[in-house]
Formats: sequence, C-alpha cells, structure tokens
Amino acid sequence: MKSRPILFSTDMVQAILAGKKTQTRRIVKSRHFLKNCPYGQPGDQLWVRETFKTVEKPIRDSGSGAIMAYDTPEYIYKADKLPHIQKLIKWKPSIFMPREASRITLEITDIRVEKLHNITEEDAIAEGFKDITAFGMKWVMLNGGPSWEGNPWVWVIKFKRIKG
Repeated sequence: MKSRPILFSTDMVQAILAGKKTQTRRIVKSRHFLKNCPYGQPGDQLWVRETFKTVEKPIRDSGSGAIMAYDTPEYIYKADKLPHIQKLIKWKPSIFMPREASRITLEITDIRVEKLHNITEEDAIAEGFKDITAFGMKWVMLNGGPSWEGNPWVWVIKFKRIKG
C-alpha cells in the first residue's frame, strides 16, 4: 500500500467531510493511461491537501508572561468555515500543506479511465454536485473552458474516507 497527496478545493473538502463526495476526476497527463495511475491503485491511500493555516501557541513564563517557546503547532482549515476569523487569516494554499497537517485520508476503491464527457448524472452526484451542469461549471472554473471543450481523458478515482 502506498500513500500519496491529492489536492482538493475548499468546497470539495467540505463535500468529502459531509460524505457527499466519493470520487474525483483528474486529467490524464500525456500517455500515462498506458501505465499505472499516478494517484495509485485500489487499496492505496490519498492524504488530502487543503487550504490551511499553522497556529503556533506560545508557552509563556508564568512570572513575566514572556514567550519562552512555542507548543507543537496546530492547524486550522478553511473548509471549517470559521466566520469570526475567516477574512482575518492569511490562508496557505493546499499545495504547501505538509503531511502532518493533513486530517483526511482516503482509500482508493476503484480506478478507471474515460473521456470527461462520459460522466453520468450518478457520477456527478458522487463528485459532490447536484448534477452534470454543476460539475461542468466547477470543472471549467478549476481547469479552464478549453479543458471541458477538449473532452480529455480522465482518471476516475473512487474512494472511501478512512480518516477525518
């Protein structure tokens, strides 16, 4: 079993946490589909990278109140919708999330390759959307209009959440 990182946008992390997202589509790069999927195989794990912030809590001297050291860092996540601090925080992009900050682990249950436009209504719902139209709008937002129009080959990765 191997473990690899995978990026998800904030709304897709929310869909995973709500149990609404159980698959994802990723563009097949060049001729990779002739080889193994770069995301893994059934039984492998994916640790989710999401938008986050490291919070270091100071350890203060009880007498003077001076900061003596910092406790083990804790993490907060944009997907948690913390309204009182959401706009005050400078969030770190998911690409920079270290492994120890990841709170969600997924197990790959199935992988296949297909053309993007072969997505079914059932698949769009498993992607965390209400229908294919909503999925397509998000796809264009993340990957650009030409990507949708080009109908690329995609990895369809089905997963179950095992942590987080």
